[in-house]
Parts: sequence; structure tokens; C-alpha cells
Amino acid sequence: TQVNNAEHVAIGILIASGLIGAALWLWMAQSCKAGKNWARITSTVLFAIETINVLAGAAAVASGGASRIYSILVWLIGLGAIIFLWQRSSTEYFKGTSAARYQ
Repeated sequence: TQVNNAEHVAIGILIASGLIGAALWLWMAQSCKAGKNWARITSTVLFAIETINVLAGAAAVASGGASRIYSILVWLIGLGAIIFLWQRSSTEYFKGTSAARYQ
């Protein structure tokens, strides 16, 4: 019974953290679309935290193959987003929208 309850708690924590993570990424996406440079920086910090999480998960012996593949896939998507956020054209977009706010 204790193992079963612990498994249910672990699943609940995974679902909650996944929903919170998805909500944060959606918020960052909307803020970046609005040209807010702080969102680009925050997204990069969140990606760095996710990188540490993926590395820790890869080092864990207990995690299964499917969850490793999923976490690496999510990490690769995040990497693509970060690369796009820091391209020269994106930097010009963020500078342009912040300059337009102050005029």
C-alpha cells in the first residue's frame, strides 16, 4: 500500500510540475511575442534549469528509457526555441519593440 501511495504521489507531482512548466513556457512565449526582453532572458534561465534537470535525469539509474527519450525531446525543442530567441533578427525585434514603447 505504501509503495502504491508513493507512486500515486509521484505521478501527481509529475503532472503538476509538467502543467506548471507548460504554463511558464506559454507565458514566456506570449511575453516574447510582445517584445519583452526580460522574457527572453527568463526563458534562457528556465532552459538552463531544464538542462540541469535533464542531465540529472540522465544520470539517474531508476528512470526508464521512455521518460529519458521524452525529456531529451522536450529539451531539444527548448534548445530550438532558445536558438531562435537569440538570433540577430530576434535581437532586432526586441530592440525595435522596446524603442517603440519609449517614443
